[in-house]
Amino acid sequence: MKLTKNEAQNLIDALQEWEDEVGPKELEDNEIGLNAERFDDLMARLHWCAGKHHPSFTKKVLDL
Repeated sequence: MKLTKNEAQNLIDALQEWEDEVGPKELEDNEIGLNAERFDDLMARLHWCAGKHHPSFTKKVLDL
C-alpha cells in the first residue's frame, strides 16, 4: 500500500487521538490487534512516509 504524505499525516493524527482516548491492548504474539509495540512500529512507518523524521521514530524504521 502506498500513501501520500497527506494521507500518512491524517493517519498519524487519527492514531494519536486513538492512543490518547483508547490506547493499545495487551496481546500475545499470535493475537491480532494493536498492542504498544505494533503501534510504535506503525507510527514509525507513518512518520517516515509523511516525511517527519522524528529521531525516535526514524531509528525504529531504519531498524525494521
